[in-house]
Amino acid sequence: MIDGRTVYSPMRSEVNWDTQDLLMEDVERIEVIRGPGASLWGANAVNGIINIITKSTKNSQGNLVTTYVGKGSERAIVGVRQGGKMGNQGHYRVYGKFYEHDTFVDAQGQEHENGWKMKRGGFRLDWKHSNRDTLNFY
Repeated sequence: MIDGRTVYSPMRSEVNWDTQDLLMEDVERIEVIRGPGASLWGANAVNGIINIITKSTKNSQGNLVTTYVGKGSERAIVGVRQGGKMGNQGHYRVYGKFYEHDTFVDAQGQEHENGWKMKRGGFRLDWKHSNRDTLNFY
């Protein structure tokens, strides 16, 4: 789950983690609930659940640029984020991420031309309706 919303896909009985891409700087905490008690979150949560809680847009204002350049399988990761305010009640966060993965090496030590690149973007909008109610839009 991400922010209490299921990301489980019943089509293939799995979570497609490659499509659930976040900036690590936006993650507030990760909750792990083990055992059959997690079945309160659905029939497929028999062994447990993982819930990734992200920061509120109010707590991620301003600009952020994060980079990783390395050697090996993960060559480069670049992330950018911009957060702002919308009126008195709303806040937003917009981000983009670029990821480059190096080619794979087989058991004989030969490199294959199968490296890949990924570009993603996303947003989150939080609007505080009252002290009790908040609307989140991803």
